[in-house]
Amino acid sequence: MDSFLNNKEVLESETLKTVYGISEDELDKAHAMQALMHSTRFWEDSFVFEKIVRALNNLEVTFVNLQGVRPEHIWKALKITQNMWPGKEFSWEVQKYTQWISNEDGVFIYPPEMDELDNRFYEEAQKLIDNKVELKDSNVYEVQASKLLLIDYYINNKPKSK
Repeated sequence: MDSFLNNKEVLESETLKTVYGISEDELDKAHAMQALMHSTRFWEDSFVFEKIVRALNNLEVTFVNLQGVRPEHIWKALKITQNMWPGKEFSWEVQKYTQWISNEDGVFIYPPEMDELDNRFYEEAQKLIDNKVELKDSNVYEVQASKLLLIDYYINNKPKSK
């Protein structure tokens, strides 16, 4: 799938299928990756953000409806994209989407790139982790530190895309 991403033009579905051998099931994922490589929509539009997050986590992508993601999917996608485009700022819409997805999962820490969100638990959770405090989930900081460790585990141990 990577070979077509170097093409400067946005390619139609038929071209992706016939020239690059992209399967019907993978077309929306390919379009999501094209949007990432050739537009700023990832940083501006929560709907496109979701699709690209799913693609970067090798999850099924469809542009027909919202599919949802999990906080760890967002963190992994941001790790990938921030390596490629450091310092890009996210719109308020994308930041609020990230907050909503995270809060729905009981996560009240947000990626540092989401700099307009109230991230008061992140620093304390990170200190607990850095100081190797035994986490008993006895307070909100320990719970958030546990969740941060799970996110980190997902990022660093999820198998690479096929």
